[in-house]
Amino acid sequence: MRAFLTLFMLLFPALAFAHAEDYAPKAVAALDERSLAVPARDRIFSCDAAAMAVPILRPWVTAGVIDLSKKPSVPGEVHWDSVFSFDEGIVAGNGLPHHATGSFPVRDAAAARYDRNPNSIRPQNLSFTLPKNPQAAASPSCLSKGPIGIMLSGAALFSALDADNRDAVATEIFDSCEGHPQQEGMYHYHHYSPCFDSGAKDQPSPLLGYALDGFGIYGPRGSGGHMVTNAELDECHGAMGAVPDGKGGVKTVYHYVLNNEFPYSLGCYRGTPSSTGIAPARPQVMNGPRREMPPGHRPPDLRLAAQKLGITEEELQDALGPPPPDIQGAARTLGVTPEQLRDALGPPPGK
Repeated sequence: MRAFLTLFMLLFPALAFAHAEDYAPKAVAALDERSLAVPARDRIFSCDAAAMAVPILRPWVTAGVIDLSKKPSVPGEVHWDSVFSFDEGIVAGNGLPHHATGSFPVRDAAAARYDRNPNSIRPQNLSFTLPKNPQAAASPSCLSKGPIGIMLSGAALFSALDADNRDAVATEIFDSCEGHPQQEGMYHYHHYSPCFDSGAKDQPSPLLGYALDGFGIYGPRGSGGHMVTNAELDECHGAMGAVPDGKGGVKTVYHYVLNNEFPYSLGCYRGTPSSTGIAPARPQVMNGPRREMPPGHRPPDLRLAAQKLGITEEELQDALGPPPPDIQGAARTLGVTPEQLRDALGPPPGK
């Protein structure tokens, strides 16, 4: 593992951890039912659906603007043994970031009020075979759910959509590095992270990762350090422009931009996406966290439980309150019996 990390740092010596000025305190969200069926600027060309869903109303969203400073985050300082290699276009690793994450599943009351993410971060068997010389395809390709790229932190990048086709940045809660796990435990980002390399204020942003079609993903600063807006990008949220060449100079290439306007990263693939291999890793094969939740701890799937009870997930979250839940009180609030509530939530952890 140490050899992988050493190789990584030799390949990307500029990587640093800092709260970048690039991480603006506000972001332009997508709060409507815009189409996902065709590639277009300010949209996502999705393989899965024809329209976005309107995000759940959150107190940090006003008039289409997300005030990120008002969003609660998942607390914690969980450190991981990150495995990551990049060699001749082949990316492999365990999907764990080499920065600290919050503690998942979510137990913090402030975060759980809005997003009781029940998933634990778990290592993955992850590999991407990226084109060595990516080329623009005849037409853009749609984005599927799951990874659309791999970041130099070692963790995956997902599109801006959550599982219900809502703006994830407007709706979901992340940790201080703007990441969280999905159902299989894959830690990922939906937009720019303050734990990415910020680069110099007066220079183009550095390389932050690669999309599955092989094109690089860079931060929000363009030539001269100006903040790149969506108006300067194409329908895939990319552009031909100046980026650092890794040798102290710049080069002009097509690249994707992570900025603070929806869809934040990719809107579609400009090139041809590569083959991928992703599977949960067995703990004895891939190293896990140094400090994490007890094995076997799995909070209930509140989305499924809410469906069984015929209510919204948010109503169920509010009734249960922070862990451990008051089943009797929650049942009274919801107008169901404790037995009905327990049946919807399923057996307790370890059963």
